[in-house]
Amino acid sequence: MNAELDLTLLDRGAIYIPLSSFPKSQIGLAYAAYCSNFYRENKVRIGDFTKLNLELNRRIVYFHPSIYIPQFSRYNYTVELAQGESLDQYLVEMEVGSYVVISIKDDGSQQIKDDILGAVKNLGITMLDRSKLRYSYIWLARKTDENSYEVIHQDCSVKELSWEGYLDGNHLLIKSSGATSGNYSSVILSGVERSLNSRGMNIVSWTESHQVNTTNFDTFSTIYIQGSLFKATPSSLIGDDVQFSVVSHAAGMFQGVNYTNCREAIEWNYRVKGHRIFEIDFELTSDGEMVARHSWQEYLYDHLQQKRPEEIEEDEPLSLEQFKELRVLNRYTPLTITDIYELMANYPDLYIVTDTKYLEADIIKAQFKRIITAVEPYGYDLLMRIVPQIYSEEMYSILEELFPFSSYIYTLYATNSTDEQVIQFVQDKSIGVVTTYPERYSSDFGLKLKSLGVEVVLHTINDLEQVKKYVNMNVNGFYTDILSFTDITTEITRYQSEARAIRDMLLLYIEKRFEKSSNIGKIFEGYSKQTLEEIAPKLFLINTLEEFNLFYDEIKSN
Repeated sequence: MNAELDLTLLDRGAIYIPLSSFPKSQIGLAYAAYCSNFYRENKVRIGDFTKLNLELNRRIVYFHPSIYIPQFSRYNYTVELAQGESLDQYLVEMEVGSYVVISIKDDGSQQIKDDILGAVKNLGITMLDRSKLRYSYIWLARKTDENSYEVIHQDCSVKELSWEGYLDGNHLLIKSSGATSGNYSSVILSGVERSLNSRGMNIVSWTESHQVNTTNFDTFSTIYIQGSLFKATPSSLIGDDVQFSVVSHAAGMFQGVNYTNCREAIEWNYRVKGHRIFEIDFELTSDGEMVARHSWQEYLYDHLQQKRPEEIEEDEPLSLEQFKELRVLNRYTPLTITDIYELMANYPDLYIVTDTKYLEADIIKAQFKRIITAVEPYGYDLLMRIVPQIYSEEMYSILEELFPFSSYIYTLYATNSTDEQVIQFVQDKSIGVVTTYPERYSSDFGLKLKSLGVEVVLHTINDLEQVKKYVNMNVNGFYTDILSFTDITTEITRYQSEARAIRDMLLLYIEKRFEKSSNIGKIFEGYSKQTLEEIAPKLFLINTLEEFNLFYDEIKSN
């Protein structure tokens, strides 16, 4: 298939598996940067089928190789065509006067179902149907007009088949072996092998001007041409993208203690609380390793039931060896950046939000250079699940020079920027998430951010009543120590359902009152519950169609 990929066909938040795969040795930092930029531009993640856990995956997957179709079907995905050409379309669109050869390898019969059987029979393919599993098959024909072929030779058998002869002075040798009789395809035209020798129908065609084309239809799995784009939808589907509705603060509360940032805290909150996005505090050791720790201050030793080594001064960083020797709460595992990557490799839906705290450029560079270099043994694709928190506009520029991370969170506790400056910055840099604290937040600020498609997240909220309050004030998500994923998302879903009910009510009113089609509902897409509640009384005061049209134009312009 020569058609270019239409990126508008891909659902936001989906996974796309490209036609070409790269050897592991070639998947380096540059390719990871390409994938990250692709995501930033299209909100679609480039994936690798070999790393995709079909049982756990909850995202739509787009792919080209038809050999994946049975594997998706085995895990109850719904597979459908997104872009491509069917067998009968391909043959109908063939240039008049062309010769066409079909040679089957393995099996080419199982997708010749009733809905296409009639179409291919009308074109002259009359010996092949689903009863011919793993048969050999040869078809040789010439296109005589727009919808017809003159069949020169056709044969179907459980045994190996061959045909040899001359067409317009060109020597042609065709062979076909089904799965049980040799399992290969060969089409030698004028001494040159032209068959792709792939499963299904290998098609070779040439025009009167001697232009030769080769392709394949894996008609064991699909009736669509090689290179077609398929869409696989899992039976249980998550939202359109990574949503920061719940962020586990400092790895989440564990054993009644916060700020542990330890392995067991992540695993427990992942398994029990349902958390998938973990904010982790980071510090550099004295010998340059990134480790999960909130600070080197004295209080934290007491808080984590640790004893500062006697040779270490107050607030002085530990060495990597000293850090690893200090158990958290006397028994739990402190984490280095490599330990975190190991966890991410084992938990493919685990995301890490960095809290690196420092504003000095030299420290920021040292921290993130180590974050980037440490990932190499585990695969650079893990960087797609590292989400840096930035504390200033300058920090964004520093990180972009090191690596174009797929997502950033602009956290506001260290900036003096006004709401307007924050809004302008995230709009200019296409930053998708802003995190702030309740005292800094206002509903109007949240509404303006949401109108740009920016998620608004508050930290740190451990009271469900506060969640309910701020969900109604245009907040999308929360950092939390103790609340579960279900606790928070239940409230968010309730809010979204109420907003949807108001929207549907307004659309029904418009349709009945002004006899307007419900397709104008697009003007309310993305509107918050608060905005819809403000629109409703204004709409109910309108009496004439002329007034409504003015009102409608005003909403569209906003």
